[in-house]
Amino acid sequence: MEQSRRCQLTAKDANILEVMLERRGHQDDRFARMLRRKLAMASVVLFDGVDPRAATINSRVEYSIDGGPPCTRILVYGGENAYPGMTLPITTMRGLALLGMVAPRSIICDDEDGRTEQIRLLRVLYQPEAWRRRADIRGGSVGTVPRRTCDIVLLQARAWIQTGGAGSDDDDPGPAAA
Repeated sequence: MEQSRRCQLTAKDANILEVMLERRGHQDDRFARMLRRKLAMASVVLFDGVDPRAATINSRVEYSIDGGPPCTRILVYGGENAYPGMTLPITTMRGLALLGMVAPRSIICDDEDGRTEQIRLLRVLYQPEAWRRRADIRGGSVGTVPRRTCDIVLLQARAWIQTGGAGSDDDDPGPAAA
């Protein structure tokens, strides 16, 4: 049981790590060794069985490095450069170290330069699997938006109404004139 508290991977996340390992071939660098250890020590669970405090792919996590100030990032696979400063790819040592950890927990690992650092997962702020379970319990679907009322204002329509239908300096009659 201790093993499940140390590292929990969803079946999807474990599959992604297995593919990453397979693509590395027989490399024996720090990242490949950490990838092998992660897969060997992980408990693989279905999405509805993962602890809501576990960091999964697309989870927003709060963590610290060597006791420093907390950082908040979204663990991602692919699109590593899409949102710099907002995401932490699992293709990095830190991202891989955090994946599967259950908060609050620490791990000591090498950084990208080979120095040892302590990474502490403080908390999981958002986990897609937990959100999906809550949506299912409430009778909603995964893609439903929370029920809130909002006003949608189309700025062009508002300007048209305020000017009484005129108000455009453009004298092009548009396609209707043809």
